[in-house]
Amino acid sequence: MSRSAITLSLVCATTLVLGACMSTPPTQTVHITQERLLGEWSLVRVGSQRVSDVMTLDFRDDGILLGSVRCNSMSGPYDVRSARIVFPDGVIITAAGCGKRPPSSQSAADTAERVLFRSPVATFALSYDLQKLFVTGNSMLQFQRIR
Repeated sequence: MSRSAITLSLVCATTLVLGACMSTPPTQTVHITQERLLGEWSLVRVGSQRVSDVMTLDFRDDGILLGSVRCNSMSGPYDVRSARIVFPDGVIITAAGCGKRPPSSQSAADTAERVLFRSPVATFALSYDLQKLFVTGNSMLQFQRIR
């Protein structure tokens, strides 16, 4: 095998491996409704970065979102309109000091807040099994259903 063929093979293999790590919405999704969204979700990925203990969302049947961002709590009304989750009055997030956390945790929290609450062009998708919520803006967020 020539050196260029080996190099090409390694590039292709690397691309496949890295592509499998990227978080993209599944091709089979279901329409988002309030009933399908109800429950608690945990942020597990920001772009290609796995995260934990960064953000939780609890969509309640009374149209209120409760949750946490790192050590801060959040709440606000939400509505599902045309397959989008809308926060008509914004979301209030407390601003308590969270102590020392890795910079990656703060960066993931900042990105998640920006995409979820401040991106006017964010798109939302639910996996076919209703266990994953994908939010795409200038970055991809993936939430896993907790309950």
